[in-house]
Amino acid sequence: MADEQDLADRVVVITGANSGIGRAVAADLAGRGATTILACRNPVKARDAGDGTAAAQR
Repeated sequence: MADEQDLADRVVVITGANSGIGRAVAADLAGRGATTILACRNPVKARDAGDGTAAAQR
């Protein structure tokens, strides 16, 4: 993303975070330190997306 601001003090909720733009945004924000809450309808896809987002935070 264009603005590489540190987001360590932020909590974000992302809808549709298991695929597409939502997943990409979640990974980006997590990579910048934000606590991310992934709102997904499918628990299996949500778990997969969460694993990818957690990896982005490392």
